[in-house]
Amino acid sequence: MVDKRLGRRKNAPSSTTHSETEKEITERFEKADFEIKKLEIDKEHVERRIDKLCQGRGKLEEILIRTRAREEENKLKGREAQMQKSANLASSYEREIGKHDDEINAREDLWENLDREQKKWDLELERLRDVEKMAQTLAAEVQKK
Repeated sequence: MVDKRLGRRKNAPSSTTHSETEKEITERFEKADFEIKKLEIDKEHVERRIDKLCQGRGKLEEILIRTRAREEENKLKGREAQMQKSANLASSYEREIGKHDDEINAREDLWENLDREQKKWDLELERLRDVEKMAQTLAAEVQKK
């Protein structure tokens, strides 16, 4: 069965560098198409995770600001024990923000890797389409003669 996405004619000759059969070309096309769609889904998942991490980081920064303000307030009022608790809490929020930053950076690297992989498959798909166009052109020339 001829794959409709390839736009082949029934009797069009297959012209690739090493004489692949029509079935092999169709399989390569389907694999490239599948990989591209899979990578798009993976990239969307990573983007959503990055957004959630950024939102969480923003909330932590707001809490950190309030905690630092509470620490200063306790310092001015001479409440040493409460000031120390606020300082410890602020320090833990800073560490958590650092963890968020590390994970965001790791996810951004993952997204870039997925994007590079998707571009490779896009290029493969484009090559296959070019081969198909050449095959159609060749078939049209053969039929004219």
